[in-house]
Amino acid sequence: MAIGFNTENAIVETYRAFIKALRDAVSSGREVEFMAVLRNATTVPANQRFIEVVLTNDVPDTAITLAIDITNMYVVAYRSGDSCWFLDDADYPPNAAPGSSVFPDIPAGPRRRTLRFSGRYEGGNHSLQSVAGSNREGIELGMTMLGQAIGLLSRGDAVRDSERARSFIIIIQMISEAVRFQYIENRVTDHMPVVEGDQYDGLFEPDMHMLSLENSWSDLSQQIQRAQANGGAFPRPLTLHDRAGNGYNVDEVTFNVFAETKLIKHDEL
Repeated sequence: MAIGFNTENAIVETYRAFIKALRDAVSSGREVEFMAVLRNATTVPANQRFIEVVLTNDVPDTAITLAIDITNMYVVAYRSGDSCWFLDDADYPPNAAPGSSVFPDIPAGPRRRTLRFSGRYEGGNHSLQSVAGSNREGIELGMTMLGQAIGLLSRGDAVRDSERARSFIIIIQMISEAVRFQYIENRVTDHMPVVEGDQYDGLFEPDMHMLSLENSWSDLSQQIQRAQANGGAFPRPLTLHDRAGNGYNVDEVTFNVFAETKLIKHDEL
């Protein structure tokens, strides 16, 4: 199954439809507090574990295809033409399970390669931010930047690692994080035209609340589910940050948590 999105002339409606289609496609069908839950990684067959997302921009014949793990929304690899590149995460070796089920028409060999960085934002020399040479808060997002990221990744090994890592930071936030969080989806659409030809401020940088949600998604997913057997209270309260960077505690599914979160990771209770 593949889902596609084109940045050319994209408007709020087309982007929201894309995010909803992807969110619906990866959801298990189960909900907790009206938030969709992803599938259990221990029960998903290897040949069903990844969904392909085809991204195009305003340049003819420029396209990449992402392979996204449906159990956690992690981008694990991408394809351009007849070659593919895997992020340097040990769980997904290109030529062994489950990685072998990613782009299976590309045979084992030199066209299945591993990048020199992981899909993690931070943590060590192989993280996206380290290789990109910039933190997320210093990297602009928006349809223009997404289109540029698609173009850069489509060039494969002709692009420097720093440019590739920066492109992944843009793509992951505008796709995977937007699928997880309504708040992030809204941040993107706040900087998009409602109809073609509208004037709009198309670029933005992540605020501290957005980064806080991204960093806390796994913990939020766990606590939201475990609260069901704990009288609605989080067994382990979390600290989030508002847009200005001020910290605050979250110890239950508040209205903001419900309104801002759309998709959570399956938790082995």
